[in-house]
Amino acid sequence: MWNIPLTSRVGNGYVYSSQFCSPEEAETELRQHLNVSDETPARHLTMPVGRLQKHWHNNCVAIGLAQGFIEPLEATALMLVQYGIYQLSSRLGEPVTTISRSQYNKEMKRMFDGIRDYIVAHYYLNTRTDTPYWQACRHDIRVPANLSLLVNAWDGPGEFEEALDSIDEQLVYLTPSWYCILAGMGRFKSDAVNLPDPDTAAGIQQYLTSTVAKHFRGRLYPLS
Repeated sequence: MWNIPLTSRVGNGYVYSSQFCSPEEAETELRQHLNVSDETPARHLTMPVGRLQKHWHNNCVAIGLAQGFIEPLEATALMLVQYGIYQLSSRLGEPVTTISRSQYNKEMKRMFDGIRDYIVAHYYLNTRTDTPYWQACRHDIRVPANLSLLVNAWDGPGEFEEALDSIDEQLVYLTPSWYCILAGMGRFKSDAVNLPDPDTAAGIQQYLTSTVAKHFRGRLYPLS
């Protein structure tokens, strides 16, 4: 579920898979969560997921949702609109050729596929067992080739940086982002996790706290 404050109202929604939940079940759950009666109408939207093979064909260029759609929660759509406009405008100052169209299509496909890989990682690496949906994401999802390469390298003996370098030109999210998603999802082998003793952990916490206070003094909001 998501909640977006707007200038005149608050938008609420429920993103679900029709393979695991009916529209009626989703609407009922959302109404119960928001404590909203049936008198307030609900709109049901479908999301065709994917991208075009040719974003620029002859004298027509697709931008935004006309190009494709990946997923609503990561909120990458506006960035893709901006990136598509930037890539197009940078090529309109010179004669348009088959090569320039091909370069535009290649770059936009790289951007869409790179974002897809990172978003799919959120679903594939989940450890939830509370619903069949999340279990299916972990076991039945079609894992993109680049994501499979990175996860296998992460699980292996120190080959992760090498794997990142091997597909560097295809990646959209930088190296720190991949460390964050894999570590943040707790993707560690049991014998690789060596927790520090309490005294050491306290020292680490104190160091981090002082570092944040030093570099961000005056920028942090008070806790109360």
